[in-house]
Amino acid sequence: MKLLKILKKIICLLVVFSIISLIGYTYFLSPTNYAISSYQYTSSKIPSQFDHFKIALFSDCHIKTNDDIERFEKMIDDLNDKPFNMVVFGGDLFEDSIFDGENVSRILKKIDCKYGKFAVLGEKDESLSMEITKILNDGGFEVLNNQNRTIYYNQEKISLLGLDSNKKASTLTKKGNKLFNIALVHTPDSFEHNSNTVDLQLSGHSNGGYFYFPFLGSLVTSDGCETYNHGKYTQGDSTLLITNGVKGTSDLPYKFLCRNEIKLITLNYEQKV
Repeated sequence: MKLLKILKKIICLLVVFSIISLIGYTYFLSPTNYAISSYQYTSSKIPSQFDHFKIALFSDCHIKTNDDIERFEKMIDDLNDKPFNMVVFGGDLFEDSIFDGENVSRILKKIDCKYGKFAVLGEKDESLSMEITKILNDGGFEVLNNQNRTIYYNQEKISLLGLDSNKKASTLTKKGNKLFNIALVHTPDSFEHNSNTVDLQLSGHSNGGYFYFPFLGSLVTSDGCETYNHGKYTQGDSTLLITNGVKGTSDLPYKFLCRNEIKLITLNYEQKV
């Protein structure tokens, strides 16, 4: 009986310690912590020459202070230590207004890749779209405003669509075009009208739902990410991947089980049986 009581006390202490640790991590560390996460995307639609082609996806930087810029530069330096072929930015570069745009362009320019740097704008970028487009351009990024770009690699090609949230991918694809296509769209709920057209959609905006619980889902949703807000979704032959973003907002910087990230996506060719 004494042993049973001791075991119960130990279990209770462990539970209390775990809860305190999770609360401590969420409050003190999650706002600035981040990872370079990896995802393997496999499909027979990917050209065999694109096997192991790597795409770096980042979104929702919400830059507002000098500390944000220092942290962002460290993330970019960490990314440059990884192998990747192309980089895409999913929108919301600044939080409310432009902060030290020249420095941000300098940091973006440090990103080194051979097969293109592309971006779309988020809802926080729209009011200063021309200025933010210039900052991205100065950093080496082409901003796609409902445009289609062909990506060439090893004498083969795929299609990249840069869309705003209300534009359907079908309006940019030619009938009968069988190229493997990727859509870059800020809001993930746009997948509802793109899933019958694109093979892979990359989005941000939701910050992973801020507080995510397995089987329960995300606790925080907003316009544009009410249906799709965390991780991976499939609909028919289409896949949606959502990044947790680089940083939460000043109003809600905390995250649980949706760590800040730059996502490295590897395209893997799978031969049809």
